[in-house]
Amino acid sequence: FMPSGTGVESQAVLDQEKSVLDFLTSEISTFKGRVAPGDRARVDAHLEGVRQLERRLATMPPGGAGAVC
Repeated sequence: FMPSGTGVESQAVLDQEKSVLDFLTSEISTFKGRVAPGDRARVDAHLEGVRQLERRLATMPPGGAGAVC
């Protein structure tokens, strides 16, 4: 499962502050069409977790306030 976009396209999405999932809409739809119904629910739960993480990251101050690498 590899996105079809280039690095330039990926950076454009980041610059617009869109969700990575928005960038992958068609790929996600194709993938979900190939899995069993029970697995689709698991995929949806995972995607919702990704969206929640994106929201949390978006509310963080620049530089990660206190983050240590």
